[in-house]
Amino acid sequence: MPVFQLVYVISAFDNPTDDECREVFGEKYEDHYIIPSVWLSTWSVAFPIGSMLGAATGGWLQDRTGRKWTLGLGSIISIAAILTCYIADTAADKRSAMFGGKLMEGIAVGLIACSTQTYMSEVVPARLRGPMFALFPAFQLLGQLIAAVVVLLVRVFNDRSREKG
Repeated sequence: MPVFQLVYVISAFDNPTDDECREVFGEKYEDHYIIPSVWLSTWSVAFPIGSMLGAATGGWLQDRTGRKWTLGLGSIISIAAILTCYIADTAADKRSAMFGGKLMEGIAVGLIACSTQTYMSEVVPARLRGPMFALFPAFQLLGQLIAAVVVLLVRVFNDRSREKG
């Protein structure tokens, strides 16, 4: 969290002074940096709102362009959203850029989830539809678990490399 609140001008492995840092998403509060609660709540609601918008738009769009084109559009929007979040710390209004990226990612996930379920209902044999739809949330959670494990491994690797030198 501290690195998210603040980007170091020098190496992240050092302990910079306040003069060597610049504020990114956080702001100085007493002797440390915090992220204001209004922005935490705004960022938290961006993804679900975007997901609702994406799912609502996805149904209409699939009927007009087809399932595969909607999946492709969702993937392209997802790439743009991830890029937006990645470079949000370079924007003039960093917090709004992060909000926009999270909202776009929600739209992309809504489009993809809606299109995937519709596509599966059309191509999967009737006997397998129930089990396939039951696995949909399980695979979403599995993806989140894999992402959490990767983040944990990267953190452990970084901590060990700091200890060595």
